[in-house]
Amino acid sequence: MRINIFSEFALAIFLRIAVFFLLLSPVRAWAGSTMLTEVIPRNRTVSGEVVISEDLFIPEGVTLTFLPGTTVTIIPREGTRTDSKFLTTLTEISVRGTLSVPEGPVVFRPEGEMFRGSWAGIIMPASSSRVILHGVRIAGARYGLLAIGGEADIRDSGFSHNEIGIAVTPDAVVTEASNTFDSNGTGTAAWFSKSPLKGMKDRFSGNDDDTLALTAPGGEILHRTMKPVIIPAPPGRREYLGQEAITEDTVWSGTVVIDGQVAVMPDVTLTIRAGTRVLFRFRDTDQDGIGESWIIAQGRVRVLGKEDAWVLFDAEDEKAGPGAWGSFSIIASDAPDNLVRYALFRHGHRSFHVHFARASLEHVAFEDNLRGVQFQESEGLSINWGLFTGNQSAMRFRDSTVDLSNIVVRDNTSGINFLRARVRARNLLVEGNTLESFLARESDTDLSGSVFTRNRQGPRFKGEGEQVRMWDVASVGNLTEGMSFKNVKADILDSDLSDNGLTGVSVTDAEVSIGSSRIAGNGRFAVDNNGSTRIDARHNDWGKPGPPSRESIYDGTDEEGIGMVLTDDPTSFTLAFPGRPLPAGTQSADTLITGDVAVPSGRTVKLGPGARVRFAPIQEGSLFDLYSDHPDFSSSELLIRGKIEATGGTDDPVTFSRAAPPEWTDIEPPPLWGGINLTGGEGGIFRNCVISGALTGIHAREAASVAIEQCILEDNEVGIRFSRTHVSITDNIFRHNEAGLRFHEFGGVVENNSFDSNETAVFVTKNPQGVILRNNIFRNSADYHVKLGEHVSDDIRISGGIFEVPKGKRPEDLIFDRKNEDYLGKVILEGVSVVSGR
Repeated sequence: MRINIFSEFALAIFLRIAVFFLLLSPVRAWAGSTMLTEVIPRNRTVSGEVVISEDLFIPEGVTLTFLPGTTVTIIPREGTRTDSKFLTTLTEISVRGTLSVPEGPVVFRPEGEMFRGSWAGIIMPASSSRVILHGVRIAGARYGLLAIGGEADIRDSGFSHNEIGIAVTPDAVVTEASNTFDSNGTGTAAWFSKSPLKGMKDRFSGNDDDTLALTAPGGEILHRTMKPVIIPAPPGRREYLGQEAITEDTVWSGTVVIDGQVAVMPDVTLTIRAGTRVLFRFRDTDQDGIGESWIIAQGRVRVLGKEDAWVLFDAEDEKAGPGAWGSFSIIASDAPDNLVRYALFRHGHRSFHVHFARASLEHVAFEDNLRGVQFQESEGLSINWGLFTGNQSAMRFRDSTVDLSNIVVRDNTSGINFLRARVRARNLLVEGNTLESFLARESDTDLSGSVFTRNRQGPRFKGEGEQVRMWDVASVGNLTEGMSFKNVKADILDSDLSDNGLTGVSVTDAEVSIGSSRIAGNGRFAVDNNGSTRIDARHNDWGKPGPPSRESIYDGTDEEGIGMVLTDDPTSFTLAFPGRPLPAGTQSADTLITGDVAVPSGRTVKLGPGARVRFAPIQEGSLFDLYSDHPDFSSSELLIRGKIEATGGTDDPVTFSRAAPPEWTDIEPPPLWGGINLTGGEGGIFRNCVISGALTGIHAREAASVAIEQCILEDNEVGIRFSRTHVSITDNIFRHNEAGLRFHEFGGVVENNSFDSNETAVFVTKNPQGVILRNNIFRNSADYHVKLGEHVSDDIRISGGIFEVPKGKRPEDLIFDRKNEDYLGKVILEGVSVVSGR
């Protein structure tokens, strides 16, 4: 499909006429009333009967005043809005300028039946927002007043039948006194604050909660960082004025200034070179405070920044705020390979927008935009490596197929929000977002290897027929809920829904199964069932031995008509991400490690009989792969900078192995996990352990001392590797490894071990010091029983034990030493029994 971009104005006129006729009946019903819709372009005073039939926007610098006696009726609507000026899907009054009620009475209430959350409320999204409410009554809203930024003065007012009467964040200043809060879900809520909002002479009655002050716990999830590199613009400058069309392949470099609208026509390629600055001049013909300079491409787009020279898209005015320019849109493009790589978008309205097209974004950052990314009616969309900070809305998708990976969504007003989409997300860190962290409506969602923390609330899923699948996800330390599900089907496995302010999991008429997960330490409920369906929450860890406490579960036992929550067969489970380490004390739990998880200096991790430690597969250089350069590993690993004591039983060993993700994750068969990496520190002990599937099972370097006893090391690239560490390796089995034991600059004892069916049993790589190899059994090595590396000029003695030699070979055939390279030392066998093998 092709769209003539410059006919969009005609299309907009047509849509406005259509909307007019659709709304004609309601408008006639309010004949004689003052209708307020869309944008208030200049200062205005209203009185009498006022109707708000759709979202209302008050721009910065504009004041809307309501006189005494005014009644404001809001027409409730929940739509599929993509207008980035607004935050919610409900009818909303967004105030970036000033809303003033200097004297009451003035009433704001929804049309029709009164219920909580029928309209969004009055929202203050910015530092420029000002609200004066004296003698006002607000009813039926999600938020009577939501103060995210700016200043509000509220006196002698009433808030009733709202989900929250007044909600405030630390970035807003709210002065309030002598107000009434009646029949709300919450009277006042102070988010990210220890101090409740409660003015002098306030009165509370009939609220579920009168006041709430909710703050996130401390702690930081560690991750690999990405920082945009903006260099001085290369030479060259080009300006586009008014409406201009690019009709042939074009390359931009240097500084490009856009004052108006630029169209990239079909079958034309626009290439933007590394280091280019694309700057948008402010235009505002409709006086809504939103810039109107933009790019629309129907052709092919190639934004080719480099790691050390990003492309910048920003307002020309260095003092500009969010919304100072329009968007970079790809609309109805047939190009299969639109690409944006190493690019920073700042201060846009809808900064990057794709509609009826394909695009890949790699290493991109979006800062201080009204909306970072918007995708509509598109397939083949992906973002790999993204940073979204300080946006009013980070991402919004509708009717699209999107892959997300290695993305940080931090400190936005709203995080990720999508409708009727198919979203696959892996390796996300979503933290510190004020309203929504992750909202999926009527969408199929696959989510794995991700963390949601310090948000107002964790992920929410709602909508008939939505399928949610989740593995290896932590939603911890959020202010209210860890997760919520409404009218969906959801399967959750190997996840952590703990330490949230109110509830771990909230369910309303959804088919939810949660297994092998931890649901502990939440403020009120571990599981809160608000619907008639039964919830399968068997085989979970409730933070204590045995089943959860009765008061931590809300179900049919508490209220007639509510479904039951099944909590049989409790287990123990820990999910560890970088910065959220293994708990103290002796663990016999199932532990899943994602990324590089450290035990810090001065701390000991203890694993008892039956403990199982699994390592999730991650991509090299992915978000939670903090250390990938040698001697660390490009996969999940356990870093011991303190001490480890892993002591299993003969029949119930401690196991370390690779995790197998569910098939739906589309993660390739799990590669080798990294290893147990003892770096400095006190070292540790491993007794009765099984270690399999690692790049290096145990890797000790400069640790005080390490003892490995009665363990099995199998199917690893290297079973044990040591350097500059005193070790004792006794009574172990090494089998099916590429190298059973590998070491250099090593002192210690290797005794009474069995090396069977390895490619190389023992590989000495450099400067062995004081090594004792005795009474070991060597058999079935594919290459060598013992091999010396190129830096080993000293002789190595092996005493006692058994050297099995296949028929037709000699012992020296299984030794790589001076006879192979004259600069090497010799391997000397002393008292070794040579026996014939297969």
